Amino acid sequence: MENIPLGFIYYLQNPKTGEIFYVGATESSLKNRLRTHYQHLSEYVKGIRKHNNRYEYLLNMKPLKATVHLLEIVTDGELWKREKYYIKHFRKMNPKLTNMTDGGRGNYTHKYYSEEKKQEIAHKISKANKGRKKPDGFSEHLSKIRKGVNNPATKEIVDWIIADEKYLFKYGFEINTFINSIHAYGNVYRGFKRIKSRVYNHKWEKFSNVNKKIQDIVQSNYESREY
Repeated sequence: MENIPLGFIYYLQNPKTGEIFYVGATESSLKNRLRTHYQHLSEYVKGIRKHNNRYEYLLNMKPLKATVHLLEIVTDGELWKREKYYIKHFRKMNPKLTNMTDGGRGNYTHKYYSEEKKQEIAHKISKANKGRKKPDGFSEHLSKIRKGVNNPATKEIVDWIIADEKYLFKYGFEINTFINSIHAYGNVYRGFKRIKSRVYNHKWEKFSNVNKKIQDIVQSNYESREY
């Protein structure tokens, strides 16, 4: 019999106003997930993490702390599908829900930034890239990514890939961009067939092969990563 992990759908609530401001999914306990939210908030205050709507809400709510509540126990392997359902449901009730995506894995993380925040991000990216020489083949590669729906690099990787226990990649083109080579994803993928998967001077591992703590860290970093 297939061993399907147990999952939980939960929401965070403002104890003073009763407002439900965040909906999420987790495979750990709700108590641990709430603790992780506040750990990430602390890291945001220290400048380690990028801004998101949830951190801003939690800061504005101080000295009160959010309460966490169970919505559903998921036992059929449909955790991320159910998360998307509940986020859509509660966003209709509260358009100011602080979730930055519509749920599930591999979603666009800037969709629910304010227009001011989107412009700020665009300005940062433009400033960072100003005067930077594009690598050989960059334009051609970008064209393939945008037009080639059958290009393997544009499809979500079945088992996400982690580099150096820090960086999470859900798509092949992200690895290509990280290494600055259109062949990087293929070379990294082939590297898993070796005893030690060390390619381009980075240690590569499959998401499912690392412990839960590392999974939580790299996934949170991915969610707040700016492109």
